[in-house]
Amino acid sequence: MRSFLVLAAGGALLASTASAQLVITEIMQNPSMVSDTYGEYFEVLNTSASDIDMDGYIISDNDSDSFSVVGPLVVSAGGRVVFGKNADPLLNGGVTVDYEFGSEMALANGADELVIMAADSTEIDRVEWDGGTLFPDPNGASMSLTNPAADNNDGANWFEASIQTYGDGDFGTPGAQNEDVIFVTISGAPDTVAVGTTANFDVTLENPTARALTYDAWIQATGDVIDQTVLARPNLTLPPTYSVTQPISLPVPGTVPTGDYTVSVNVGDQGPNTVYWSDSFMATVIP
Repeated sequence: MRSFLVLAAGGALLASTASAQLVITEIMQNPSMVSDTYGEYFEVLNTSASDIDMDGYIISDNDSDSFSVVGPLVVSAGGRVVFGKNADPLLNGGVTVDYEFGSEMALANGADELVIMAADSTEIDRVEWDGGTLFPDPNGASMSLTNPAADNNDGANWFEASIQTYGDGDFGTPGAQNEDVIFVTISGAPDTVAVGTTANFDVTLENPTARALTYDAWIQATGDVIDQTVLARPNLTLPPTYSVTQPISLPVPGTVPTGDYTVSVNVGDQGPNTVYWSDSFMATVIP
């Protein structure tokens, strides 16, 4: 998260192996609507300006899982292809699969790897996830890359899909642009605050994606007898790959009852109170 300030958003040939730019951008290793045997998939994006034919490319992990792409599989410039364990949308949870790899590979729910190699065994891309230490570890949602230009072997650049669903209802965007994400972080929050003073803390908003994002941002204070929005910034726009930290000072009126309060910083659609991303802290109001 970064700020409550209103900000302004600031006929191809097939590519050779040397110029290929294929990036793993989404991984569904643990679907919930269907079993892993049917619903696992991963997505590959061509970030180059030329089409790439993956015929003969090798997909593997660091152990024994491996398969070779057999037959033409052209990834258009700027396009995506989806590899899945099963290509039947009636069985795989509703995924449109471009290439079925079946039992030749399994995507572990814990730590595992995906490696793309050209037909001559030149490594093109690699993702090694860790089962939740640095990478997300979702159930019923894909791991999604924040930005195709980011290092996709760094868990900090991945997030759990939580907005868009596909097919039978798992979260993810197979074959399409990854959903929006804004990272929200509260720092320096007080444990206690006296009535008649202010609660001071910092809010950080980060847009790690390659596009400007516009959402509502609001702060909610909730206690035994109070549940209200105490600060709001509608239509907050964060430019691409932008991060900002904003100091917040919330007055605590002398009429506020003492007790424990949860303060949440929310980003989403305030009208229907739809929260997409949030962070919070608990503080005790004292006399």
